Amino acid sequence: MKKLSFPAVILLLVMLSAPTAAQELPNSGFETWYNQGNYMNPQEWDTPNSALSFLGITPVTRSNDAYSGDYSVRLETKSLFTAIVPAVATLGTITVDLVNQNAAIDGGIPYTNRPQRMEGFYKYTPQGVDSCAFIALFFKYNTELNQRDTLGYAMFFNPNAVTEWTHFSAEVNWSSTANPDTTNIILLSTSNVAQTLPGSVLLADDISYESGVGMEQNNPYHELQVKLFPNPATNIITISISFHEEEIAGTLKIYSSSGKLIRYEKEITSGSTLNVSRLPEGIYYYHFTSPDNDTKSGKLFIIH
Repeated sequence: MKKLSFPAVILLLVMLSAPTAAQELPNSGFETWYNQGNYMNPQEWDTPNSALSFLGITPVTRSNDAYSGDYSVRLETKSLFTAIVPAVATLGTITVDLVNQNAAIDGGIPYTNRPQRMEGFYKYTPQGVDSCAFIALFFKYNTELNQRDTLGYAMFFNPNAVTEWTHFSAEVNWSSTANPDTTNIILLSTSNVAQTLPGSVLLADDISYESGVGMEQNNPYHELQVKLFPNPATNIITISISFHEEEIAGTLKIYSSSGKLIRYEKEITSGSTLNVSRLPEGIYYYHFTSPDNDTKSGKLFIIH
């Protein structure tokens, strides 16, 4: 089969949009969708659905199988005549060229912070020799050369079947000390176009940028803050929680490094303690959710 080439190694990334004031990743939990008649798209994200739906192909759909909330995004690699069509979701804009069986991504969203990593949760069912991909790109406009320079990137690839919701993390590789003005995230059901088959399915949810032990934030005194200490821990950990300098309650989930839910605690408040002495040594991930669905995630290290 011929391949309709979407993967990142051949994507044309031309950043055209001028930045405005914004920092949050929009609709990162894929809860909001808009209906276009014969297809749906996640709000604030672009997909190839608009270019392919008239042919009866919708590579990106809404799924009720969600890590959190009601929905996640489902990306399925499709076939079109003799071509394979990878599914893509991006914070930029996709232009599909059906004649030449190619596509380009441009644009992005305004963003000026420097996170340490991209994180999220996913499931994956590959077909053939395939792998899914999560890609984050950071740009800054170069006024002298009249172009956007790439300041950093993060990439996560997985070739294996993942049947349960699993946490992923990809470190941002920065090539400059400057702050970006634009970011783009690209999700791909297929990154190995040479050996894939139709039917690879990626489910993704709760994509975020993170710094330190918590989710990336603008102002540490006016955003949700969650700290677990001591970290590394041996026996007892204490949770510190504040939002807009006020204490709040919420739920705390702790996952193993493989993505398995280990602890689920309700009505956690600042000062709450947990006994982790029975947890094996290793790296764990925590995910705190406030009553207003604000979230904070990070790593917890257990040593004995």
